[in-house]
Amino acid sequence: MDLMSTPKVQFQRDLGKQKFLQSLPLLVSLLSSRYGQPIPGEAIEQFSSTPSQSTRSKFKVPFFHLFLDLSFESYAPAIAANTAYGGSNFLGSDLAAQEPWTYTGHFQLGRSRNGPWGGAPSVDGLVFGIFQKVSSIEQTVSDLVPGRIYAVSWSQRGRKNGGSGNDINVSLGGSTLYSETDIVDKGQWEAKISTKFEATSKTAVLKFWTTNPKGGDRTVFIDAISITKVQGNIEFINARSRV
Repeated sequence: MDLMSTPKVQFQRDLGKQKFLQSLPLLVSLLSSRYGQPIPGEAIEQFSSTPSQSTRSKFKVPFFHLFLDLSFESYAPAIAANTAYGGSNFLGSDLAAQEPWTYTGHFQLGRSRNGPWGGAPSVDGLVFGIFQKVSSIEQTVSDLVPGRIYAVSWSQRGRKNGGSGNDINVSLGGSTLYSETDIVDKGQWEAKISTKFEATSKTAVLKFWTTNPKGGDRTVFIDAISITKVQGNIEFINARSRV
């Protein structure tokens, strides 16, 4: 039996594709605002639902294929059932399940719009990650194709109530793809895309971490993590800094 063709896997693929297509205009806007002109590159991955001719003529944009959706939604039942510290609002740093993500430090998991963490809505589903002070999460991703180019995307924002913003760093396979040492804004969610990564094996460890460089109670929220598959000489520019 081909497990990759089962209805469940096909549904997950279709859902991931739909999510990415919905977020594509935001990614285009992010990159366009950084360049101030049409984005260099050419279409590299075509979905079965090909963009319209009008969209193609307006933006010279590389198309990304959603390879892996790494949201925090699998933790929603644990948050809802939590009767210890955090209740149904969040899982505290010593209570967060270590699967599929493993964590260190003060990493926590928050329910969308929960009061203790300032009422911030999640970007994807009902759960977002909370990086308070020094924290990290990591997960081994598989089914990578050696020689193929990938990039990591996610959304981030600072905590509005209490404390201050934190830094954020991202690596894949031990290569740092993004590092924001300035404190993440407390405003709205920002969509981010890393620099490119060329796979050298079928598996790689994806890691997000904070170092709390300015000390004190500092927090950044992370959500909507995914890995996209790309190809060609394309530089991925984030909204603030370049690795």
